[in-house]
Amino acid sequence: LLAPVGVALIWAALWALVTQLFRHWFAFGAHLWRALVATVAMQLFDLLLPLLAYMFNLPRLLALETLVMSVGAALLLWWHATVVWPRASRRLAVGIGAMCVVGLVLTVGRRTEQQYWLGPNYMATLPPPALRVATPQPVDSFIDGMARLEAPLLKQAEKRNDQTGGSGDNEE
Repeated sequence: LLAPVGVALIWAALWALVTQLFRHWFAFGAHLWRALVATVAMQLFDLLLPLLAYMFNLPRLLALETLVMSVGAALLLWWHATVVWPRASRRLAVGIGAMCVVGLVLTVGRRTEQQYWLGPNYMATLPPPALRVATPQPVDSFIDGMARLEAPLLKQAEKRNDQTGGSGDNEE
């Protein structure tokens, strides 16, 4: 329960030590305030985004979660670094922005074998149905959609079986 508070205090203390080293000012309060504001903002976004995706039936909205969390972390680093090196804020922004872009590219590269490159594959929790604004689809339309998928899936399965040849999956 106290681990997040401890992490925030250690984070602020480390940044305050860096500020003490470069500016001869132990800015613990300034760094703690920045860390708490950014963390609360990112946590609110992390709570509201799945809720909005569920309410309006926009599951791909969850792809923004990875993007916003990466950008939020980069902005937090930049915000801390401007206290330590206020004159180099533009260079810091370029450097941290480049690291953020590289991190996002590596995330996409790691997930290329998945269906979606960013965001989770499914919603892990569902809010109460009373919050849903989008109109629900009838079960019959869902079943009809599954019937339309059967032919392409069978075709893809046959292709995969032809490509693997004798892979040993169905051999006795």
